Amino acid sequence: MRLSFPAALGLRFALSTGVVVGTWNPTGYSWVHYASHTWRHPNGLFALSTIILTIAWVVLGRATWKALGIIGWVLTALLLGALLWAAKDAGLLDVSRSVGSWVVLVCIVVVHTVGLSWGDLRRKATPAPEPFRPR
Repeated sequence: MRLSFPAALGLRFALSTGVVVGTWNPTGYSWVHYASHTWRHPNGLFALSTIILTIAWVVLGRATWKALGIIGWVLTALLLGALLWAAKDAGLLDVSRSVGSWVVLVCIVVVHTVGLSWGDLRRKATPAPEPFRPR
């Protein structure tokens, strides 16, 4: 069964959010906070979570890099930065320490979601070629 584009996009967004926010977030409930307390006396859960997160970051990073390339990655990040700057200047965004952290996390999630979805986005934007019909 093939997922619809919105469902696939939502799934990719959820996956990216889980990896990015699970690694670090300002609430104090993340792998970085867990690692800071467990570092001196590691256990099996620490090793397992480290390996899973490493695999997830490698897969996310590689897929995003291969789909967007350096130019696409930088342009996507610049676009998000300009949008945030415009929202701040318009008074729509208050960038306190905690809010700023969440904004950066969401930007990272969006870049990874775009990278994971780039193939589908490209297919939707490019019409299918006409089949060859010899005369």
